[in-house]
Amino acid sequence: EFIRRTMDAIFSQSLRDFELLSFDNASSDGTAQILDEYPSIGRFHIAEGQYVPGRTLNYAVSKCSGDIVVFNNADAVPIDRNWLEKILEPIANGGFGACYARQVCRPDALPWVASDYSRAFGNSPLSGDFFSMASSAADISVLKQNPFDESIKYSEDVLWAKGLREKGIKVGYAPDAQVEHSHNYNSAEIKKRFAGEGLADALIYGTPQSALQCAKGVAGAVFRDFVFLAKHGKLSKLPECAHARILQKTSYFRARRDAPKGGI
Repeated sequence: EFIRRTMDAIFSQSLRDFELLSFDNASSDGTAQILDEYPSIGRFHIAEGQYVPGRTLNYAVSKCSGDIVVFNNADAVPIDRNWLEKILEPIANGGFGACYARQVCRPDALPWVASDYSRAFGNSPLSGDFFSMASSAADISVLKQNPFDESIKYSEDVLWAKGLREKGIKVGYAPDAQVEHSHNYNSAEIKKRFAGEGLADALIYGTPQSALQCAKGVAGAVFRDFVFLAKHGKLSKLPECAHARILQKTSYFRARRDAPKGGI
């Protein structure tokens, strides 16, 4: 649905001295056929059933020849011609080892999704732990010296950035580098996504979340949604948001609680 817009936006960037590589996990939705329209890109194929986030990212890095590697999801559409320049700047000129771009939710984003994106991708970083690979960049030497964990299935980017920060490598946020990117998850998808994140966080941080913390998480998220919806004149959507938050936070809580102990 988005790959042609993404490709055209990349090839319209003000900076043009780059190689573009595609890593396609056996897609069957027409993506590969659209990529055929861009013969200048390098094509690499991940076999069905062989996709593991960290393993694929490490494989991608091994095929890159530039000094800085930019990662961009097929459905993360650069908003303007300066995205590439802005996402490279912290690494090329600011002494950062890695950075991530601002993600702007799509016009059809569900209210709770729009609320999350406005919080996660504001004018300053959400927190000292946050990172998103969806549109990001890193120095090639940092990537080769600090490969991605190949055992974790969610939050591999958060784990990787955590390791960089612990080594004193600067990890930045480039709010002027912007892409359109968001997902409208249904109930089943919310449960799957946030259970995956709960399991990953249990492995990364090694400590379970209490029921009280879960309840506070639901209350805090619903309150933030209330403020966001009131600001945008959409308070009628609050019950929808509350339902999503309960699914989100309880799925995360159960997965983190029931995860194998020990951490990474």
